[in-house]
Amino acid sequence: SSRGLPLDKFQLLNPERKGSLRLFTGPLDFCAASGECYLPSWVMRQLGIKEGDVCAVATANFPAAAHIKFQPHSSEFLDIGDHGAVLTRTIENLGGLTQGSYVRVSDGRRTYTLDVLEVEGKPMPPGQRDDSNGRAVSIGMMECPIEFAEPKDIAAKSKKKAAAPEEAAAD
Repeated sequence: SSRGLPLDKFQLLNPERKGSLRLFTGPLDFCAASGECYLPSWVMRQLGIKEGDVCAVATANFPAAAHIKFQPHSSEFLDIGDHGAVLTRTIENLGGLTQGSYVRVSDGRRTYTLDVLEVEGKPMPPGQRDDSNGRAVSIGMMECPIEFAEPKDIAAKSKKKAAAPEEAAAD
């Protein structure tokens, strides 16, 4: 790279959707033919692309992870014996995480979806800029704190319970 950046971090976007989500990541492997890239279907859904569609790929620089907060869609994810280790094994293979996106995690029996609510990066080295503007972090060997927000299914039940007394009072 002409800026002296390693070629292990990228940003992906759908050029047909200006202003849409940019995903910041790194490659698992450089095995695709020139001009092609292989993306998991759940990544393609977030970008709004289908197989054969154009996906813009550019090198990017973003900081190493200092803190990440996830929100599981289902409380069943937290019932896994060591859900933190299951998540860590998955995200160490992703290269990067983007705030506002989601990840898919499997324990070998089920696949779980977790939203990436917050990311915080370590300070950037002098002379390097964060192309993600604070919205992405690089993942290597997971050495940062992970926090979990209340799962979406529990939060939805809590919201319904909070609304129920008002409805009962109206009767």
